Amino acid sequence: MMHDQSQTRRAASGSRCGALLCRLGLLCWLGIAGIAGAEEGKPAQAEPPSLEDLLKQGLTVLPKAVQVSTASRFAQTAETSALTYVLTEQDISKLGLRSLREVLDAMPGLYITSNANFSFVGARGLGRPGDFNSRVLLMIDGVRVNENTTDAALIGPEFYLDVQWIERVEFTPGPGSAVYGNNAFLGVINVIPKRADKLLGWRAGLTVDSTDRREAQLSWAARGIEGQEAMLGLSLVEQARLPLAFDVPPALFDAIQSLNSERVQRLFGGYTHKGLSIRGGHSERTLGSAVWLDRRKPELGLVKRESYYRNSMLALSQEFALGPSTDLSLDISGKRTRVEGRQPYLDEKGRRSVWRTVNDGRWVNASVRLGLSQWAGHRLMVGWDTQQDQVQQIYLGPWGEEPWLTLLAGGRGNGLFVQDDWALGQGHHLSLGLRRDRDDRVDGAQLNPRLAWTWQIDADRRLRLVHGSAYRVANLMEFAQNYFVEAPEWLPSEERVRSQEMVYEHAFSRRTQLRLSVFRSTFRGLISLNEGLTYVNEGPMKSVGIDAGLEHRWIDGSRLQAALTAQRLRDAADQVPDNSPRYLLKLQYQRPLNARWTLGWQTLAMGARHVGAERLGPSLVNHLHLSARWDQGWNLGLGVRNIGQKRYGDIAEPGSGLVHAPGRTLFVQLSSAWGSR
Repeated sequence: MMHDQSQTRRAASGSRCGALLCRLGLLCWLGIAGIAGAEEGKPAQAEPPSLEDLLKQGLTVLPKAVQVSTASRFAQTAETSALTYVLTEQDISKLGLRSLREVLDAMPGLYITSNANFSFVGARGLGRPGDFNSRVLLMIDGVRVNENTTDAALIGPEFYLDVQWIERVEFTPGPGSAVYGNNAFLGVINVIPKRADKLLGWRAGLTVDSTDRREAQLSWAARGIEGQEAMLGLSLVEQARLPLAFDVPPALFDAIQSLNSERVQRLFGGYTHKGLSIRGGHSERTLGSAVWLDRRKPELGLVKRESYYRNSMLALSQEFALGPSTDLSLDISGKRTRVEGRQPYLDEKGRRSVWRTVNDGRWVNASVRLGLSQWAGHRLMVGWDTQQDQVQQIYLGPWGEEPWLTLLAGGRGNGLFVQDDWALGQGHHLSLGLRRDRDDRVDGAQLNPRLAWTWQIDADRRLRLVHGSAYRVANLMEFAQNYFVEAPEWLPSEERVRSQEMVYEHAFSRRTQLRLSVFRSTFRGLISLNEGLTYVNEGPMKSVGIDAGLEHRWIDGSRLQAALTAQRLRDAADQVPDNSPRYLLKLQYQRPLNARWTLGWQTLAMGARHVGAERLGPSLVNHLHLSARWDQGWNLGLGVRNIGQKRYGDIAEPGSGLVHAPGRTLFVQLSSAWGSR
């Protein structure tokens, strides 16, 4: 399955060179800018609500008849689906959210950290440093897009979609392996692109901020007389002299910043007609960061290290109505991800060379889903899906030479699942799910059940009880690292989680709603990197916590939303794991100032946490946004991120140093639409 193609070119001893390669490979993939200190079936009942109805709803409670797609490829109503948080295009616009990272940071229970290159997502207190988001499943309209070398969910600038093309983002917390298998460990994130009816004609947008970051978008969409829809979008991001995320000596400030840069290009398109859907996307990100040519000889000066992200996807889906109560969905998608790091250095003979690290992946996903609803109050869905890794490799070595090390893998597995939903009468719903997975990287089959009971107490109150489990297997980065260093247990066992949750929702009035969730989870065998650069399974961890959300709307259209997550995660020694904040508090306020202008306000607070021996204190930041809309198709946004210029940051891994979060940033957004008639 994997072949070590190490060459005999190594000049140093095997053990010394092996350790060096391990560290260099890990550091190159981590991509820490400043390595040297420089830096997804149809509803049986009502039709879905209109867009206007949807936009009147809140972030933390879904309206009763709204379809959500994260819980399965076939849409379900909120009575039978899992608890799902939704952020709509209206929320994104009014709050001035400019990226998927900022959208997810506004979601209850999620928190985002960074190493100045990669954006990491944590959920309900579990956000292991350096896990590359492999415990969260990321989808675009129900299509899995986690890459296949580290199983990473790419939520940073390298994500396929510009935020202007997003209709809504859904997050379903808790284990999701009963439907989706691997990676749906802490939750499922589903990004729904806008359809052509939201983007008709031509649309152009421009954003400029006080750090000289420039973003531009251009899109075109059309509808045919027979219901065909087509959309194509292009976006560009450029920034020279990136703000410094690390502490540097004042004398080096200008030299370092002059080498820091970023460029992002995205292309995304789609076509739908009747039951056929085609979506495709490509993104490229180039990140430059300053490093020492030779850390031992600073007099040789600084050079630019470059990281390249290349991501492509093509997804086809066909839905069939086989009868009034039978539907079938066929899906196939192909993806390619390539992450390459190039870092100048001096070889052992003092010659200047370029060290190259490449993570290359290409894979195919396919699925078949059959939905049956011949029985009153009963819907059955059965499905099969597979992932086949065609290319899965990591290699590293000097530019122009044969790789010093090549690590290869392939194969993967498939899963069979069933989901059975029953309306039991008198407001009771029961959902039963079971999935069986086979994966090349683990022995035996993985079985993951799900049980959810919903009681609609009355028109205003609802109670849910949910039990589920999930798993995650070691990715290529984890088991290849162990293979290379000849660890006794080179293939870590799979991770497991079991979770129970109780959710109570109460609409006190048409304007005030409460949501209260109590959850408990047990984690076993979490994979982590120890001090010997070996990935091992840790002992059990347990967490308990609450998610509370309150929303109030005023008659003038104003809306206040508050979400509090408080949790207690402990390992077998009753210690708090790294990067596990005790609480998250998120406040959002939207207020129409007049017929044209709207005010949006965010407050994001996070409790204290630690990474290794370093303690990060609590943080509280505020963001302000003013948006205006004109009848002629013009839109204007004026925003300030981190109004109070609060200094806070992250530590990507123990010993890596503090990565400062961006300071106060002012930005202007301008967009226009024409030709929509």
